[in-house]
Amino acid sequence: MPVARVTELSGTSEQSFEDAINQAINRATSTLRNVEGAHVKDMNVLIENGNITGYKANLEIVFVLDEGDQPARLELETPHKARAGAPDKDPGPLLCLLAFLVSENNFTRKLADQACPV
Repeated sequence: MPVARVTELSGTSEQSFEDAINQAINRATSTLRNVEGAHVKDMNVLIENGNITGYKANLEIVFVLDEGDQPARLELETPHKARAGAPDKDPGPLLCLLAFLVSENNFTRKLADQACPV
């Protein structure tokens, strides 16, 4: 069964939103394999001195992992104090903060909470 991942990219252009979207898609397809789709999350204009100076599009890029590829998993070798329900490896405070900051919804936030109990 194929597994897909989603990554976010921003494209900018001095011409238009369409060009900004194309910039992001061109970048994604030049560095990622098996790009299958994109979702435009939002679009913004860049303004200087009251004038529009650029267009920015934030996209979610969907790509399918090659068979056998696994998402990267961060693990630390540092032992920690035994806590009931704590993971085997101490993720460390910075990694816990990172996990919380990148959690986009309640499901991933719960995962971050489980991995980094207080």
